[in-house]
Amino acid sequence: MKKLNISIDVGGTHSRLQCEIIENETTHQKSAEYKAVIGDKIALEKFIQSSIKDFTDLTP
Repeated sequence: MKKLNISIDVGGTHSRLQCEIIENETTHQKSAEYKAVIGDKIALEKFIQSSIKDFTDLTP
């Protein structure tokens, strides 16, 4: 079974997000680390959605 793992670090200066595809407990591909300045919940939601959208072309 394939899973999309999303790691998010919400920090004071900027936030970071990285995605990876895991299948059978093995990491197949990782995205670049996305960084953005996040000021509120709406900006965080948009940051997550745009980062995941960019990751849809990665398949093992």
